[in-house]
Amino acid sequence: MTQASPISISVVAGQTFLLFNIDDIKYVRQLGIVGSLVGTLPAAPQQNLFLGVPLQLMAEEALWLVEHGYAKLIPDDRFIRDIYDHLSDSDIMLIERELEQTRQKERSWKIQEHQAKLDRLGVTKRGGSNDKELIEQGLTVVVNNTPSRLPSYVFFKRLYEESDILQKNLLSGLRKDTLSYRVFSYLKSTGYYMAPGLRFGGRYIAYPGDPLRFHAHLIVNCVGWNEDIGLVNMVGGGRLATGVKKLWVIGSQDPDKDQNVQCFSVEWAGFG
Repeated sequence: MTQASPISISVVAGQTFLLFNIDDIKYVRQLGIVGSLVGTLPAAPQQNLFLGVPLQLMAEEALWLVEHGYAKLIPDDRFIRDIYDHLSDSDIMLIERELEQTRQKERSWKIQEHQAKLDRLGVTKRGGSNDKELIEQGLTVVVNNTPSRLPSYVFFKRLYEESDILQKNLLSGLRKDTLSYRVFSYLKSTGYYMAPGLRFGGRYIAYPGDPLRFHAHLIVNCVGWNEDIGLVNMVGGGRLATGVKKLWVIGSQDPDKDQNVQCFSVEWAGFG
């Protein structure tokens, strides 16, 4: 899949980076950006084993996409507020009319589905005239009311994406010069797929390919060049990584020399 123009990353509260478009999610996957699905499924809202859009990106993933020209940042709070401030009364009436039509179609379809289920179960006794009202009260009506449906969405989206000053200000908050991003970018350049490593006690976990096809090979931590790692941390990290069949990797960079990030691996031989 090729992308003619940079995709839009929604920035929520200045620190959460989300993708809502399915095609954009597929595109960044091909670029080796995995992210984490965090949206509730409308058909099963009371579980969190299977999640849907939006896709939440790490700050390093968002910065990598923007730095390489694959994405632009859109501050959701200001963006949506500007859109709503420029809505006319006729626009609002049109939106409300469309939403009501959507509700009616969804409600009618779900009532028919519920009644067909009762018929299959052989339930013949119904609640009389109040039955339809009771069924409606128990329905979950899903309405597509995203900002992309608003009349001025395209105009403001282009305005925010093409503003060099705005993009520069948003990028400045991502701290491109941090060691963690340099380690992330270095491993990404070698072909690894990166993901958050909290569940394994690391900063990142690195996969040799798409996580749907491979297990993670590395547990990555970022340590300053002159920072004391600590013998307990080294022993604990090495034993943990070996216990889950991975390498414990320390990424660092000498601030006094112009050189690439250096990575050192620790493996606990004869353990497990």
